[in-house]
Amino acid sequence: MTDQFIPQQGGMREQFADAQVSIGTPWRVLIISFIIFALAIFIELGLAFGYEGYLNGKIAAADSQIQTLAASVAQKQQEFVTFYSQVVNLKSVLEKRSFTANVFTFLERNVIAPVYFTEADISTPRQEVALKGFAPTLGDLSRQIAVIEADQKNVKDVVLNEVNLQGGGVGFSFTITFTPDFFKRPLTP
Repeated sequence: MTDQFIPQQGGMREQFADAQVSIGTPWRVLIISFIIFALAIFIELGLAFGYEGYLNGKIAAADSQIQTLAASVAQKQQEFVTFYSQVVNLKSVLEKRSFTANVFTFLERNVIAPVYFTEADISTPRQEVALKGFAPTLGDLSRQIAVIEADQKNVKDVVLNEVNLQGGGVGFSFTITFTPDFFKRPLTP
């Protein structure tokens, strides 16, 4: 048991005698660490003050474009609602309107050549048309009234209101009362 661990003298010195202590190595590591730390701080400050401002500017520009687009969409939507409302109102008016144009179509069909009218007054609530005009003779006036009365599909009654003999002809006025459906439907050609 004598071989047990017996420290040899000078053994440690001999073991580490070959190793040289480099004094500059820890300083180099410290300087490299400081440079990396400074670089990280520089990058962080660059991101915080430079790139963040750039991104905030882009976000503000995008928000502005979104607001403009939203306003445009709202305006187009309002225009569409207005247009749709006008179409619905027009449809309603056209469905309920009276066909006063029927009077002109009726007169085109039923006026004889020598007679002409100078005034017309249309009353859709009473379903009447009061006409004033001129005929060359009393015979032409009576033929005109007979032609109008003959259209029994559209005419309910014809009343002669006034007859004036004038130089070279007859001035007259009469009222045509139409059937109830005359102003509710368009006349067919």
